Amino acid sequence: MGGFKVVRSELEHRPTKADKGGLEGWLGLMGKQFLDAVEGGEEREKCEREVAEILKSICESPSGNGVWLGYVRLRVLARKV
Repeated sequence: MGGFKVVRSELEHRPTKADKGGLEGWLGLMGKQFLDAVEGGEEREKCEREVAEILKSICESPSGNGVWLGYVRLRVLARKV
């Protein structure tokens, strides 16, 4: 595969608490390329609010301990062949 042989790979689930930017900040960063398809400032803001509300219902801690994002880290050890 591209001159490398995969020796080992693993997934690490890393729930991460949203920072002070909250879901809106995360959405602006990670969803920018998708949100760029929405034209018009007012329409885009409406879309961002709607997506943030949906994500809040999924990511908000039931115990009231903030908003948690479900990151997954992929680790790979490969050797050049």
